[in-house]
Amino acid sequence: AWHALSDGGVTANIQGTISSLAMIGDNLFVGGAYTIKTAAGTLQHIARWNRTTGAWSGLDGGLENRFGSTRVNRLAVRDRVLYVGGLFSHAGTLGGIANNVAAWDDSLSRWSALGTTEDNGVNGQVTMLEIFENDVVAGGVFSIAGATRAAHIARWNIAAQQWNTYGAGLSEEPATAMQTASALLVGAVFTDLAGKDHWVLRRWDGAAWSTPVAANGAVGDMVPVGNDYLMGGGFTSLDGVDFQYLAKLNGSAWEEFAEPLGAGRFAEVNAIAVDGDDVYVGGTFATVRGKAMNNIARWNRASNTWTPLGPDTANGVRGDVYAIRIIGGNVYAAGFFGVAGDVRADNIARFITSENRWEPLRVPSSPNRQGTDGAVYSLAWDAATPKHLHIGGAFTIAGGDTVM
Repeated sequence: AWHALSDGGVTANIQGTISSLAMIGDNLFVGGAYTIKTAAGTLQHIARWNRTTGAWSGLDGGLENRFGSTRVNRLAVRDRVLYVGGLFSHAGTLGGIANNVAAWDDSLSRWSALGTTEDNGVNGQVTMLEIFENDVVAGGVFSIAGATRAAHIARWNIAAQQWNTYGAGLSEEPATAMQTASALLVGAVFTDLAGKDHWVLRRWDGAAWSTPVAANGAVGDMVPVGNDYLMGGGFTSLDGVDFQYLAKLNGSAWEEFAEPLGAGRFAEVNAIAVDGDDVYVGGTFATVRGKAMNNIARWNRASNTWTPLGPDTANGVRGDVYAIRIIGGNVYAAGFFGVAGDVRADNIARFITSENRWEPLRVPSSPNRQGTDGAVYSLAWDAATPKHLHIGGAFTIAGGDTVM
């Protein structure tokens, strides 16, 4: 059944945008540009909800930007430490300087800056934050990390407690990244004076950046698939070579992945999930290999075949897919749609793989109370008992209950 993230049994009133979710133990951390009115008072931009007590709480005064608007864009976790990237200048009740990236130690309940002087953090907004091995990789609109020049991308080494650069950095703003065995892959974008976005792929081999590979559309998820790396997005070509929304990195070369997707005018791959030999792809498309596959499809590595999710006459979902999670062998798809297979399912649904059918996520005692009243953009799985699926998006009702 659906449950609001209530506070002492009272639904918390959330106003604004949630950008990122992360779990540490029983605590769900929520970042964004929002205000929550709770029993603990008004919380802004960063807060946590405890699944055992059902209570919201702040993080020792939270974050603020004393020079303009405040927002949290990205959250990442390593060893019970929450790393936060966004637009802010200070952290905690003591008002310590923390420039756009900071760390919250959930065991000690305290903030720390990434760096020991007033030159800590980075000098502009952080829009990408990933953790690869012992490095926290930050990307965004900045030119300095710590006291070192670092255009748009830099890394904080957790063990050495210092900022390191990737050469001179990038001329584009990173949007997505993936660490391979031998290189860092980055999808980045720059906007020209006419307001048009230009996407490129860059590769750092440990010593230098590769020549940019130009993409004619947005670059999205990058995930490992066997010994290769799969990337989705809204592109149809890379450096002038035809690709249909999916590409595979084999060593240092981009190759076509399986067979191209056939799609309509506004085609895009938004989500990729891997379960053994099965690769699930979701987005906005209509066919694969000329066969109808509505916005979500499955490719099997062993057989090199695409199959629809559901019977030929009622497969996939009728609308956009933004997120996919594989839980217990079943496929959870979220996005902006109203039908999954041949049943009503508002914006989130579950595909039962063993039965080749879709079903809505509904309240067992009230079958008509299912889904949400707006788009779902993110899914976070809490595997601790009792298990929970957390969702975020542009909705105020889930399962018939107000959850804003």
